Amino acid sequence: MNPLPLEDLPARLVTLAQRYDAAPAWPQESIDLVAAAGCWKWVIPQRYGGEPLVYAELLRSYETIARGCLTTALLLTQRDAGCDLIARGENDALKERLLPEHAAGRRFTSIGIAQLTTSLDRRGPKLRATRAGDGFRLDGVIPWVSGACRCDEIVTGAVLPDGMQILACVPCDAAGLTLEPPLKLLALEASCTSRVRCDAVRIGPEHMVRGPRETVLSRRSPVKGLTVSAVGLGAAGALVDRLRERADAVRGGELRAAVETIAGYTAAYERLRDDFYAAADRLAEDAETPGVELRVRVNDLLVRLAAALLCLSKGAGFVRPSAAERLLREAMFFEVWSAPPDVQAGTLERLVPRG
Repeated sequence: MNPLPLEDLPARLVTLAQRYDAAPAWPQESIDLVAAAGCWKWVIPQRYGGEPLVYAELLRSYETIARGCLTTALLLTQRDAGCDLIARGENDALKERLLPEHAAGRRFTSIGIAQLTTSLDRRGPKLRATRAGDGFRLDGVIPWVSGACRCDEIVTGAVLPDGMQILACVPCDAAGLTLEPPLKLLALEASCTSRVRCDAVRIGPEHMVRGPRETVLSRRSPVKGLTVSAVGLGAAGALVDRLRERADAVRGGELRAAVETIAGYTAAYERLRDDFYAAADRLAEDAETPGVELRVRVNDLLVRLAAALLCLSKGAGFVRPSAAERLLREAMFFEVWSAPPDVQAGTLERLVPRG
């Protein structure tokens, strides 16, 4: 059976996105659609049954899916990140056991690594590892796992007493592992994002991905630095689609100046896409990419597009459920998703200029 054409996805996903937002539930129909497009194979090496996409094409695929449903794009990127970490890890037996199953869509995984990146705690590591025989014991919390309730395993990182880190693939049926109820989020509740508690969870050599090392995330895919921005461009595209509809409805009269402003936002969106994919094309050349600058520009544009759509939608856009209020809430997700200090600082500088 031929894969579902990727370009057909946004129109088919958008109606589902509105429904899953209004009554949050696992977005199975949306997942089935992206699966029909071949998404399970996109980051899996060929030797394990995958059909990996080149970096720029993978980013375009994420953007396309996000233009239809941001929740589905989030779940796919987190699943892909977990599979990529396994594929780039040091445990060949783990790769042989899990990656063919993931390429076939028979398993689902996600990542829980915020405790090593953007959710650091001055009081100490949120997820601690101690040696236990030939393996490790995990104690603490994984603060953010999207799709946790549907995962067969979670790829997560923990810190040893000496500061070294490990990366492991923890089965969700492991003794001592507890999935907390999904978090009540401003948006994307259908992603079933949860905190995960570990109380004396034992992992053996068969679960290890990498480590102990000083930094276990140093060998991530080059595409990682641009993934959030690619998804953000998809969200921006969804806003632009709606803005164009509204502009056509109010063109002329007293809102003519506003429509001209929207044309300016649309032009800014197109320029940003051009700059983004010029950077993405350089990934294959191991060239430096302006990842932080692009991410800050995406954040800034999303806020402006979302506010413009709400303004043009007037009171109807402030009532739930409506596309305007959903897209506005979803745009705010990029202010917190994988936002290290340099992204935060750049975003704030654009939102609230000095002086």
